[in-house]
Amino acid sequence: MKKIETEILVLGGGLAGTASALSARKSGNRVALVCKDGGASAMSSGALDIAGDILAITSKPEHWRTDIAENLEEILIRNPEHPYHLLGDSGEKVLSQIKTAFEMVFPSSAGFLQGDFARNQKVFNQMGTFKLTAFFQQHMLTLDDLLNAEHATLINFPELNDFDGEFFKKNFEYWSSRLDAKTRLSILNANPGINSSLSCLEFAKFIEQNTEQILEKLDANLKKISSQILVLPPVLPGRKRLQILENLKQASGANVRELLALPPSVAGKRLQDYLEDSLKFAGVEKLWAKAVSFKCDGKKIISVQAQNRFDQMEIFAHKFILASGSFLAGGLTKLGEFKESIFGLEVFSNSHPIGKIFTEKLTGLNISAPHPVFSLGVKTSSDQRPIGSDARIVFENLFAAGSILSGANYIFDGTGAGVALATGLSAEEKASKL
Repeated sequence: MKKIETEILVLGGGLAGTASALSARKSGNRVALVCKDGGASAMSSGALDIAGDILAITSKPEHWRTDIAENLEEILIRNPEHPYHLLGDSGEKVLSQIKTAFEMVFPSSAGFLQGDFARNQKVFNQMGTFKLTAFFQQHMLTLDDLLNAEHATLINFPELNDFDGEFFKKNFEYWSSRLDAKTRLSILNANPGINSSLSCLEFAKFIEQNTEQILEKLDANLKKISSQILVLPPVLPGRKRLQILENLKQASGANVRELLALPPSVAGKRLQDYLEDSLKFAGVEKLWAKAVSFKCDGKKIISVQAQNRFDQMEIFAHKFILASGSFLAGGLTKLGEFKESIFGLEVFSNSHPIGKIFTEKLTGLNISAPHPVFSLGVKTSSDQRPIGSDARIVFENLFAAGSILSGANYIFDGTGAGVALATGLSAEEKASKL
C-alpha cells in the first residue's frame, strides 16, 4: 500500500473542497485532495447561487426578490440551523466571507464568471424558462440581454436529443414577454454533418473534435441573419468556447449567447474543469481515489485509506477537511440508516439525529415544497468540527464544509455555492488555528 504524508487532507473535489485546498496552499501548507470523481459540481447547471428568495411565490417570478443581501438576512432570520450561521451573526459578515471565498476561487482576472453580489439575475435555460442566480459563466443568455433586443436567432441542431428548438421557442417567448422583454425569436436549423442523435454533452465533444468543420458550415448561414443576439444550445466545449464565440460573433455581427442546461450539463463540466485547473496551478496534490476507511487514535484521526482501480493508498495528515458532499456526490448514504460515508458520522435533520427512518417521512406531498431530506447532513460545533447526538466533538482534527453540512435546502433557498465556497474557506482557516 502506498504511503502519503501531508499537512492537510481535503476529502472532496467540488466547490467546498477546492476552496479549502486553495486556502491551505495560500497559507503555505502542504495539502492533498482525495476525490473519486468530479462530484456534484460537474453534475450541476454551472450557475452559482448565493441566496435566493425563500418567500417567493413560484408562479409569480415578476415579484421574486433579487436583492442578495435582503435574501441573505431573511434566510438567517428564518433558519437558525443554516450553515451561514457558522460564518457570522449578520448578513453583512456572511456576505463578506462569501465575497472573499469567491474572489479566491474565481478571481475577476480569470474572466470565468459574470454576475455580482448585489442581485440575482434571470438566466435562460434549454427549456426556455430561466434560473435566478448570482453568478454564471461568461456569455450566457440573461433577461438583461433581451430588454434592448428586438430580434434574436436560435441556432438549432436537430440532431440533439435533449434540446428541442420549437419547444424552447414557445416557452422562451412566453416568459420573455411576461418579463417585459419583447424579443422576437427566429430558428435557424443547422446541419453539423452528423447522422446520429447526440446529447448536448456528446455534441460538445463532437464540436471540440470538429471545430473548424462546424464553423465553416455555420459561416454562410450566419451572414444572412440580422439579429442583435445569436442564441446557442448548451453545447460549447470549455477548451474552445471563447474561440467559437468570437468566430460566431465575427460571422454574424450579433452578440452570441449560450443557454444554461439542466444537470448534468456542459457548463457543469466546464466548471469542474476550471476547478481542476485551479488546483493544479496552485500545486495541490490531487489523488483520484475513493476514501474507504480511516485510522484514529482516540479522538484524533491519523490517516485515511483510499483506493482506485490501480492503487491502494494510506494518506497521513495532521488535519482533515470533510467536503465530500451530500447524497449526489456520495458524502451521505443510506444503507439501512443514514450515515456519513467515510467516518460514520451521525446525520441530522436540523438538530435531530436521523438514524433508521423511512425516506418517505422526510418528503412531503407538495412537490414544490422544501423536503427535509434535502437538508440532511452533518452537524458541527461553531468551529466546524462534526459533533454527535451528545453535542460533543467526534474527532478533534476533523472539520466539515459544503453540502455535507446540515440545515440548508439548496434547491429551495438557493445558497449552494455560497455555502460551499465560504464554509470551505472558513473550515481551512479554523483548522489552521488548531
